[in-house]
Amino acid sequence: MQEEISLKEASSFMSSWVSDYKKEQKQDKYQSMLDKFSKEDLVKNYEELLYEKFILEDKINSLEDENKILKEENDRLKVSLLVSNKE
Repeated sequence: MQEEISLKEASSFMSSWVSDYKKEQKQDKYQSMLDKFSKEDLVKNYEELLYEKFILEDKINSLEDENKILKEENDRLKVSLLVSNKE
């Protein structure tokens, strides 16, 4: 019975050790990627991405506004069509 428990414990330990090792490797991978860039480069890239984000948000807002206008126009045309069909 003791041997069975220790096998379960060993299996659990190895499973968590492998999981921790994989997490460490992933973190090391990202850290080594970051180490390739200077802080100035990272800040510059971040600022460029932030600028692009704002441009895209503006485009989205503009498209949403245009969509709203088109929906309203579509509704007006439907009403107009219904009225003209009744006449």
